[in-house]
Amino acid sequence: MSEAQPLDYFSYFGLPKSFTLDEQQLTDRYYALQKQYHPDGWSQATPEKQTAARQQTAIINQAFHTLKDRLKRASYLLSLYDQTIDEEQSCTDSNFLIEQLALREALEHVCHQASLEALERQIEQLSDAQWQQLASHLLATDWQAARQPLYKLKFFAKLQQQLQQLALHYVSL
Repeated sequence: MSEAQPLDYFSYFGLPKSFTLDEQQLTDRYYALQKQYHPDGWSQATPEKQTAARQQTAIINQAFHTLKDRLKRASYLLSLYDQTIDEEQSCTDSNFLIEQLALREALEHVCHQASLEALERQIEQLSDAQWQQLASHLLATDWQAARQPLYKLKFFAKLQQQLQQLALHYVSL
């Protein structure tokens, strides 16, 4: 259990550093690593090895959850190329800022299920376009350009969470 920790989550799972990945391969590798390092399998080992197994399991879980989620995976991939995303910083595209305001206002004025569903469709379409842009920039290894669609996608993700909460409200009525 003394193997050196890989430099990144992709290497840890034996995957190429890429936004596009084989999710079944990721899942299969996750289960194999869990089986290898799960603390229950090290219950008869020395305390040091038990601690190491717990640490490996924590890394495995963090890596899996990061790579499984497209938004987290994109952020992580950019961070590997010194393009960290500041959570407090926002998009500098003035058209998008106006669009954000309009979408937030539309969210505030949702008054029935039909308007909620229309807004969900609109956000999904806008989000899909950003996913395509992000994937294109990442495929071209244009790390700097990939930052803008990622900022926009983080905004859409927050907005979609708010819509889901609102949808639960309508379901409970």
